Amino acid sequence: MIKTATIEGFPNYTISTGGKVYNTVSGKDIKSTVDGRGYHYVTIRDMNNVWIKKRVHVLVGDTFHRKRGEREIFDHRNGDKNNNRKDNLRVLTYSGNTLSWHKLKNEDWYGDSDKHKAHLDDLKLNAAN
Repeated sequence: MIKTATIEGFPNYTISTGGKVYNTVSGKDIKSTVDGRGYHYVTIRDMNNVWIKKRVHVLVGDTFHRKRGEREIFDHRNGDKNNNRKDNLRVLTYSGNTLSWHKLKNEDWYGDSDKHKAHLDDLKLNAAN
């Protein structure tokens, strides 16, 4: 079930658990734009009438999960930056996010898992000799 809530600090806007931003004054949905890193963002006015760019997944996370702590981020569980639904977001540390990204890419921490396995095999051979 989709829920909506007012965005903290942006009293004229609501956001849904599906990631849709709505202007309660104009009665219109706010169209998101994709930034250079592939994240959706919206430009909305804060309570001081200043235009601010906010990433949609951060708005969803802050509104429906919890405020992030220092050195935490909202991660897209399935790696799809177009999927800003609440159930696709989770709070991770920076290092947890890096590990999650490599797991999604089917790599180990060091990048290409085949190269890393070959390197480990070489180390084992050298240690045996």
